[in-house]
Amino acid sequence: MGIAWAATISKQSRVLTTLVVAVLAGCALLVWRLVSRADEAGGYAVCQSQAAGLRLWYPAASAAPLAQLASRLTLQPECADAAIAAHPQPFPVLLYFGGWPGVEVNNLELINSLVRAGFVVATPLEFPGGPEAPMSFASESAYRDTLSRADARVRLMGVAARSAVDRLVALANGEPHTQFAGRLDSGRIGIWGYSFGGAIAAQAAWLDPRIRSAVNIDGWSFGDAAIHGVHQPYLIVSDDSPAPGPADLASSDPVRRYTSMLTRDDVARLLHNFSVNGGYFVTVAGTEHADFYDRSRRSRLREMLGAGRDRAGRVQELLRAYVLAFFRNTLEGVRSPLLEGSAEEFPEARLQRWEGTLDGKR
Repeated sequence: MGIAWAATISKQSRVLTTLVVAVLAGCALLVWRLVSRADEAGGYAVCQSQAAGLRLWYPAASAAPLAQLASRLTLQPECADAAIAAHPQPFPVLLYFGGWPGVEVNNLELINSLVRAGFVVATPLEFPGGPEAPMSFASESAYRDTLSRADARVRLMGVAARSAVDRLVALANGEPHTQFAGRLDSGRIGIWGYSFGGAIAAQAAWLDPRIRSAVNIDGWSFGDAAIHGVHQPYLIVSDDSPAPGPADLASSDPVRRYTSMLTRDDVARLLHNFSVNGGYFVTVAGTEHADFYDRSRRSRLREMLGAGRDRAGRVQELLRAYVLAFFRNTLEGVRSPLLEGSAEEFPEARLQRWEGTLDGKR
């Protein structure tokens, strides 16, 4: 009996050992596959630093494979304060602002993609003004107050963006002396933002001609840019929410009614300003506002495992393609079929383009 019992234990031990080895081998294979796919993405490594009151994401020469894997899963940079990558020319710089009230970072995935493609992305470490209540459309008085606060806030943040440009220029000139001296191209500065951050981008471009181009990702416009438009090259990427109709504008639901009124007025101003100043307007079918910020870790992991892109991944792919094509065109002079109406790889995207009039150009 003792011998039979020992044999049984030995057999169970062998089975358990086999299972453990199989699990470890599977995990190793999974890690290898993830690391391989992370390495296949190519481009620069994403590094982060702080200087002159700015948070900077910038290209670094390389990163360890596991750091690349971790970055693509968590969206955190692959390194901190490492040497900026060697390049024959200084890197173009993109200012970034997030959603209301403009202090959040909602687009780390797109920031990382732009850095890997050879751009430096910057955002202020501190912002003017105190805490802001959320936008409210619950009543007519709340709606009027929201418009007033948004106009004031976007003008304040536009000035903050102009101050950030001053600091980027100083950094490029070695004031203070950092590794970024001579490595940032202060003659090639763009700006972009998501939601209210898109309104800040437009306002800052209206305010500061040193900003060469601007991108608004699905944001209403406020302040001076809402009235006068943007004279520099300007791209808006929008969801395809239907235009408000009579039922929306007369709805008994105040949120539906007042957001519809704002959208109606914003689109009318936008189309007029595009006709005068020129610009690009990309509408993405089947999307809504929340689709344009960072997707879930599950969605990114699915893509890295080779299971294909889900809807969220598809939107990020499209967003990355259009924003990168736009900034390469406006800051580097690289033409793209995407901006000329040819987008066979993105049939869900509808591009409208205006040349503008001579009087509308800065």
